[in-house]
Amino acid sequence: MSAPENRPLALENQACLEALQAEGQVIGRHGERMRDAKFWTIGLVVYRCDYSDDALWERYLANLRKEADEWFKRHKQDRTTALYYKWTIFEDREALHGASKLLVRDKHAAWRDEMSVERDGPGADRLYAKAMPRFTFALHVGRDSLDTLVAYEVATWQNLVPNPLWVTVALVHVPFTSWPPTNDSDEEYEEDMDNTEDEDDPDRPGSGLAVDPRLRSVQRPTDNESGRMSREEQKSA
Repeated sequence: MSAPENRPLALENQACLEALQAEGQVIGRHGERMRDAKFWTIGLVVYRCDYSDDALWERYLANLRKEADEWFKRHKQDRTTALYYKWTIFEDREALHGASKLLVRDKHAAWRDEMSVERDGPGADRLYAKAMPRFTFALHVGRDSLDTLVAYEVATWQNLVPNPLWVTVALVHVPFTSWPPTNDSDEEYEEDMDNTEDEDDPDRPGSGLAVDPRLRSVQRPTDNESGRMSREEQKSA
């Protein structure tokens, strides 16, 4: 288990949090959401869907991590909410090379359905944890996403773009078939919903797109990217 100073959002560490806030650190809406849900992990899951250039993938991922860290520093959350950010990256050449956003959505839904305290940590068994962006959205990184880094690098060499890095990922919505899930009690659902501050929270299921704060730029998906099958996918189905 992490040392107390590394878990400042936990209620038992309120004094630690207040000390950090006195130094200018803040929680932010994602930190508040973790406290409401009593689930202590944030961070969207990344699916690598192109395996044509390992070096490019490594540069892409390194730049994404770097920009993420800098975002938290700029927003004064690097010693609070940032400590709870977990990178989860799925790489499987055989299963994911060239995978569509629809396939990633289905795989992410299957991964979400297996969430547990043992795998995902304390609070994963609470209903509202299932509504966190980590479980209702996924990041699809295909060749088109990797090419945005190449374009950025070329433009940088030619002094055509300023820093910071701008790269594109596809944000795939992974909705529940029903909400709340039928295997949870109404009492637990009502308790968790009562603990939320905003009934129009964009990160709740069916409420639109949630943009993870650690991404500099997000390509909003079309209807097909959100899960509807394109004509080409329908023909091959």
